[in-house]
Amino acid sequence: MQKGAQPVDAVITWVDGGDPVHRAKREKWHDGAGNSPAAHAKATDATRFDEQGEIRWCIASLLQNAPFLRCIWIVTDAQRPAVVDDMIRAGICDASRLRIVDHRDMFGEYAACLPTFASSSIEAMLWNIEGLAENYIFLNDDFYLNGPCDRRTFFTDDGLPVVRGAMRSHKLRHRLLGLRAILSDRFGFLSAPSPGFELAQSKGARLAGASNTYVRTYHSPRPMRRSTLRDFYAKHPDVLVEQLEHRFRHHSRHNAITLGNMIEIMQYGAPFVGPPDMVYLHPKSFLDAADGLRQLSDDGPLFGCIQSLDQLPPETVAQIKGYLDEKFAGYLPLALGKSES
Repeated sequence: MQKGAQPVDAVITWVDGGDPVHRAKREKWHDGAGNSPAAHAKATDATRFDEQGEIRWCIASLLQNAPFLRCIWIVTDAQRPAVVDDMIRAGICDASRLRIVDHRDMFGEYAACLPTFASSSIEAMLWNIEGLAENYIFLNDDFYLNGPCDRRTFFTDDGLPVVRGAMRSHKLRHRLLGLRAILSDRFGFLSAPSPGFELAQSKGARLAGASNTYVRTYHSPRPMRRSTLRDFYAKHPDVLVEQLEHRFRHHSRHNAITLGNMIEIMQYGAPFVGPPDMVYLHPKSFLDAADGLRQLSDDGPLFGCIQSLDQLPPETVAQIKGYLDEKFAGYLPLALGKSES
């Protein structure tokens, strides 16, 4: 870390949807329980909760390519990824740098909103992790750093986040979906809109006061300042309460990352540098295993994301896992240095 620079942490959100206990909780709330409304089908799709061991590459890539990080926090729902203890036992990472945060501890006074299966709710509460650094990098467990990064990759010398994405205009479609949502919620004669990613980002930008444009984020690491969302929600507690009330993703919820991004740009002058330089692998983005491995072998992009491995043929998954296990072998326990089928 640079002399005098503020510490930087990483925060990874993780879930093992195949865990019988977690699956039972999802099934309980799927069709509504208590005063909770039934969830939209897209919000409960099993692929959202599938776990293929991606977190091991995420953690290993942070250790390999971002040695400036002070601490890596893993946010879970009464779970603990096995790779954490494997890494600690192997001496790859000290326990003080690899910490588990349970939803119940992070939600604090809002614990009545648990359990939650909505990424929108979880991301809106990351600032409440006790001991979290002011500057932190948020990652989903299927993100990884594809090459060496330094502190300035994510934050300016003044501590402002470097915002990456595409600046988009608010769409008429988003406004129409908002109207449809109102009619659906109040009168019930229209089906509820899908809880879309871009719709949530548009809502987040509007909350920040951006009436014309929003930052469309990608599946790449996102630098954040803890105080930005903390202070916003302190001024608008009703917005946070509304954000947390649905157990699954919901069309009415905003994207907290976009909210933070737009506040940083509009109020503090954070730099916006355009789309991230990244490798993005999704079952719809490549033709076959050879094409996927060719993309993975590109060491030029800074970031990487591999989504929905559960939707690929087993042999393709084995090849991808084998490649990434080898790429990060120096920061993986020996038992994980070989691909798992």
